[in-house]
This record gives sequence, C-alpha cells and structure tokens, in this order.
Amino acid sequence: MGSGARKKIAFNTIIDDAPCFVAASNNGPVQKLCDLPLFDADFSKKIGISLNFGRLAYARPGYGYGALEDPFSGTSLADEDGLFAVDLESGQVNKVASMPQFSGLIPQHNKIDLHYLNAAKLSATGERFSVLYKTIPSLEHPHTWNVNAVVGTLDGKELQRVPLPGNASHYWWIDDDRIVYTSNKGRRSDYLVYNCQTETLTPLTAPAPSVDGHPSLHVPTGRWATDTYPDLCGEQHLYVLSDDMQHRLGQFKASTRYSDECRCDLHPRWSRDGKSIFFDSTHNGSRAIYRIACDEAGS
Repeated sequence: MGSGARKKIAFNTIIDDAPCFVAASNNGPVQKLCDLPLFDADFSKKIGISLNFGRLAYARPGYGYGALEDPFSGTSLADEDGLFAVDLESGQVNKVASMPQFSGLIPQHNKIDLHYLNAAKLSATGERFSVLYKTIPSLEHPHTWNVNAVVGTLDGKELQRVPLPGNASHYWWIDDDRIVYTSNKGRRSDYLVYNCQTETLTPLTAPAPSVDGHPSLHVPTGRWATDTYPDLCGEQHLYVLSDDMQHRLGQFKASTRYSDECRCDLHPRWSRDGKSIFFDSTHNGSRAIYRIACDEAGS
C-alpha cells in the first residue's frame, strides 16, 4: 500500500476492544480505515470486503478471530449475516449478499447445517468478488464440510455458484472474468479456470500437480506458482508452472511443532518483477518467510 518513502502497511486489529482495519507507516500515526476487519481490500478503489469473522473462528479455528463473538450464534441463516462491502473513505458498510442468498444457490442445502463464509477476495480491478460458502453438519465432524465457490459483483448482482466437480479449495483471480480454483474430489485435485461471463470451466493449461495447492499468478509472464500440503514424508513441495512445463523449485520439511490451526502452508506469491517467489515455511524449526530466485525458465 502506498509508494515512495511513505509506504504503509494495512492490517486488521482490535482497538479499545473493538475490531477494525487500520493503516500504519514508520513515520506517521495509525489511521483507522473502517470499523470492520477485512478479508481483502482494493486501495485504488478504496473498497474492502468483510464477513463474519466470529462465526469463522468458531467453525474453522485458525481462520477467523477467536476474540470476536458471532452476533448470529444459534441462527443458521440470518438475513443480516453475509458478505459486506466497505467504503474505505467514508467507512460506510453495504451488504453485498446475505447468507440466505448464498444458501439459495445450492438446491440441496440443509438448513440445520452450520453455514459460514471464508476466503473472500476481490478480482484484479475490484469489479467482482469471490468467496467460499461452507456448510458442515456439526462441529463434531468439522472436516465433513461441503464447500462451494461463489462469485458476483459488489452490487450484489450476478451471484453465481461455480459448478466445480468437487469441493472448492484455493483460488486466484486471473482478471475480472477468469478465476482459477483447485477442486478436490476424493484424493485428486484439479486446477480449473472458471469464466464468469460464459459460466464455463476449463482445465488450467499449465501442467498442474494433481494435489491441492495455493495458486499464484505472475500476470506479465503468465507463470504460476503453487504448492502442496505435506506428503507422507512431511515434505511440502513448491512448483512453478508455465505453458507445458512443471518445474519443482524445492521441497521443505514441515516442522511437527506446527499442526492443525497452527500449521504453516507455503502460500507462494510472486515478487512484482517475477524474478523471485516468497513463501512461508517451518523447515528450519520456526515459522518464517523465505525468498527463492526463479528465472524465466522456471529454475
């Protein structure tokens, strides 16, 4: 966020026992941008998106904020709950879509399930949003969830369920119309491109691994980075994908100190110049961010 000498970092925090989204720099005061925690923000358009972080923490520990209460606890599908857009200049909050609207996209939805949202993200220019809509039968079986991907526009129109063949997992926007998902069915995962205009799915042309990962695209070069969860030996693999090439940059032993909600996925992401990939790892025994060089050939 920002440029030049006055670069800023924006983050969620709690001030005076109330959640908020703030910006700070090393040469200025903390500036409160809105009174909600955000999942994503577009600073060029001064908009952000938020959801129920209290319910998310309850349903999926490690993803929400345990210090926040779910204001709709005990209610499966509150009309007041859902996805929200926030104006970062005025602080005004508008509901984009309610939980009943999300539920209505799934014909076989079960109203006794626990319904919640996770992983909301704006498209490349902030014209569209994406979010994962999850249901689970009970917290006694937290991993028997159904996960549907939903996309739409910030005015609440064009709300679409992405017709993935399996449970939606991680994703990355290519542009305002196309988005890549990993879709999990059984032990296999597929990398699929959804086109919001044509409402069609096509395989990612790059030779992606057949296991779940966190895709990240460097737009100028068209190269993808992705990763894997620990294999049977505890190794997490880091890949670069381009055209018909799959190149493994390395494998990193996950520390057994970190598990469940404290686990550390690699979450690869490109440097702006495309010459490096940054990733999280615990292979040295503690959580840290690493950088690995990556030339045009992917090595």
